[in-house]
Amino acid sequence: QVVWLKTVAASKLFALMNPLPPRHPVDRQQTARTSFLDAINAHDLACSGLHRLEQPLEEFPQFRYNIVTGTWALVICGMDADKPRDYKPSAECDQPTHLRPEVSDSFDPFALTNEHLTPPEKLSHMDPSGNGKKMIRVFDNKFPLLSRLDCSAETPNIQARFDDSMHPQLSGVGICEVVVQHWKFGMCQALMKNEEACLLWQSLRDRALALSGKSGVRYVQCFENHGIKSGGSLRHPHSQLFALPFVPSEQKNRLDLAKKFWDLSGLNIFDHILQHVADAKMGDRKLFADGNVVAFVPWSVERGYEFWVVPRDAGAKFLDASDDLINSIATAVSYCLHLLYLAKDDPDYNVMVRTVPVDADDEADEWYRWHVCVLPSINSWGGVIQSGFVVTTQPEKTASHLREQEGKPLPVPTEKTTPERLQRTMLVAPGILALIGLCLAGSLWRKRSGHS
Repeated sequence: QVVWLKTVAASKLFALMNPLPPRHPVDRQQTARTSFLDAINAHDLACSGLHRLEQPLEEFPQFRYNIVTGTWALVICGMDADKPRDYKPSAECDQPTHLRPEVSDSFDPFALTNEHLTPPEKLSHMDPSGNGKKMIRVFDNKFPLLSRLDCSAETPNIQARFDDSMHPQLSGVGICEVVVQHWKFGMCQALMKNEEACLLWQSLRDRALALSGKSGVRYVQCFENHGIKSGGSLRHPHSQLFALPFVPSEQKNRLDLAKKFWDLSGLNIFDHILQHVADAKMGDRKLFADGNVVAFVPWSVERGYEFWVVPRDAGAKFLDASDDLINSIATAVSYCLHLLYLAKDDPDYNVMVRTVPVDADDEADEWYRWHVCVLPSINSWGGVIQSGFVVTTQPEKTASHLREQEGKPLPVPTEKTTPERLQRTMLVAPGILALIGLCLAGSLWRKRSGHS
């Protein structure tokens, strides 16, 4: 007992003489900050050659990371002020695509006569009809949202700041390309011949593959904005390719969910979905099917009249798709867009390719499947329930309505219902009424003058 008491007394004396430093909340915050930001650097960016900065980025554009939502936002600060736009302020004033002329009656930067105004072509294909005109043209976006990614240097020109801050930043660099879909101004995928649609989608895949090999590129986003409500600025039909140094947040979330489904069940989530589509008990939501792909309305949709086109066989990368599969995708997308065109009178929509990062390994084929999503801009935002867009039509009924459009001709409105004629009438009518009023007033004045 004496020895034990002496030991306790000695330890207490040592503690008094050598107190431990206090554990401040700041230390825990610093540790959490460092570990969290190291994690998002490795998991979200995963791009070699980043130039880390200690001070905040001052140049725009720049990507800013929201640590609450886990999303990246692109801040451009008015950089698109000089970007050309030819959509009218209200989408209802624009003619349906099939009523437009072959060549625009106003300035069209993507017209063949204005080739000298666009950057040098990266790829081009002639019209398969043999008329000698270029149908597909690919070139750098003359008014890009991103600063040009310098792929010629040993390390890409990507600056990042996320070491000592809870507000990560990344320089807004990347590669933005435009894919003119057709030389015709009055054309879109819904109206294309099958061979034209196949040529377009082969071109998209080829350019995505070329961009994937650039230094600093982690993800290639392929998309189309059709109409002003979808974010489009020019009516001439065109797609776009964005080569990015990270995986977009929304797509990363989808990849994580697919991987988790695989880890828990050992099944590819898209095989499970296709089985669900084939199950008659769950309602008929199928729009198109062949030996390579299935097009359908999802059981739970983000937008009204949304549809997906999913390959049947394994393959996570859009870049690795064969010509045969690409042709099936093109046929399905064009066919379903035609049904949508007839059902909703050429609505605005977004076409998006969802795929894996360019550096994904072959194991991704087991748990993911690249596919195409079409998101019409029909519904309004439902912020009251905080669950995204409110969809007013049951997906099964949507699919049925779309299938009913097969074989129907394109609508041909009368002169009275033509949007541009109606708009001109509305502009001219007040002047005509004023002129009639003046004539009546003059006639009445003459009568009174003669009577007096």
